[in-house]
Amino acid sequence: MKSRALFLLAALACLPLVGPLCPSKVSYRAGVAVVDITPDVPIYLAGYGARLDPATAVLDPLSVRALALADDEGGRLVLVSADVCGFDPGFAGDIRAEVQASRGLAPEQVMIVATHTHAAPVVQHWTVWDPVMQEPDPAYMALFRASVIAAIQEAVDTMESAELTFGRGTSEIGYNRRTGDEPYDRTLDVLKVQADDGGGLAVVFFHGCHPVSLGGIFSVSAEYPGAARDRIEELVGDGAVGIFIQGFGGDINPRAPEGKYTPEQMVQIGENLADDVVAVLSGTMEELDGELEAALAVIDVPMQDPPSEQEVLDLREQYEGQGGVSAQMMVRWCDLMLEYIAHGTMPDSLPTPVQVFSAGDSWRLAGVSREVVTEYGDGVRALWPDRHVTVAGYANEVASYLPNAWHISGHHYEGYSSFFWYAQPAPPTLDVYQNVLDGIADAF
Repeated sequence: MKSRALFLLAALACLPLVGPLCPSKVSYRAGVAVVDITPDVPIYLAGYGARLDPATAVLDPLSVRALALADDEGGRLVLVSADVCGFDPGFAGDIRAEVQASRGLAPEQVMIVATHTHAAPVVQHWTVWDPVMQEPDPAYMALFRASVIAAIQEAVDTMESAELTFGRGTSEIGYNRRTGDEPYDRTLDVLKVQADDGGGLAVVFFHGCHPVSLGGIFSVSAEYPGAARDRIEELVGDGAVGIFIQGFGGDINPRAPEGKYTPEQMVQIGENLADDVVAVLSGTMEELDGELEAALAVIDVPMQDPPSEQEVLDLREQYEGQGGVSAQMMVRWCDLMLEYIAHGTMPDSLPTPVQVFSAGDSWRLAGVSREVVTEYGDGVRALWPDRHVTVAGYANEVASYLPNAWHISGHHYEGYSSFFWYAQPAPPTLDVYQNVLDGIADAF
């Protein structure tokens, strides 16, 4: 009886006596890197499709920030945040091939997210934009690509023992630009990465809101995410690097504290977000545990019927000869559609990459490509109700918006005219929301 009691006490205490009956805690390593990508000016900016002149000033620096994680079972994840507006389809695959060859990372282990600042150089091909500015500057594109690779490699090469904790709060920095209020996913997720010696490595914060708060100031800027990072690094200290990951903010704009967008208000918006992050850090943070896993899939989102050849010809006739950037864009869009029709290559769906990172059963990050609107946040989190689920939009490629039915049926920008700017034949079908959620559920 005495020996049985000792055995039970040992089991409860998870002593080595019981071995596999007490699963051991997973140990993590983490590394962080920051690489500057501030351009020389003048240079064209991606978020200003109607501007034919380049930016000639730098308001604040741009950067690529990478967080590399590894566990003692061989799992690895790399999360990259880049101060650009978006990526071409194929960009992430190119980067993954490079770091697979140099660091042995599997493609699904690398997620690259754009902060979506509208004040960064063009790094993707805008097929129907004005020819003067639709192509990325070759020198800057080479710098950007090399910087993303360098950041990933440095983060992987400098990993050290670390603890991961997660917290959730809310932020009120935005509003729905179509309705003036709701819907707006206020969720603010925070991942803290701390070295075992107590030093800070990274504070990663996730929230969905368009970085468009500079007003009429046409200059290079990381926008409010940069201001938020600066304040977090100042308040948290210990050398912790702030890393912003854009959420599902396709139809969310920042709310100007004084009702007007200015550089000063942009900084204030960022600092308000940073204060919300620090409030989360000051509350209850849950330690993450479990093996690191990654998966990658492409969801085929059905598209509405593309226009007929006659409809395209009629539309082209309507806009040809008109002045203005938008009319010229529509003519180029028509020419592209006619080319598709002539060669029988008209797309009939919206391939949408989705990537999932997991830390055991405690936390999951779902990265969805395109400009995902705010309502998808609750839907994606509900797919895995037994764990913390964080969402990221603008992940790996930004080929169009991912709207909901009311954006499409109401001909709002996110669900209608943006598809012309993005050189897409048509918006998704009205059941897009359920198609996306079903696709994610089936894939993962």
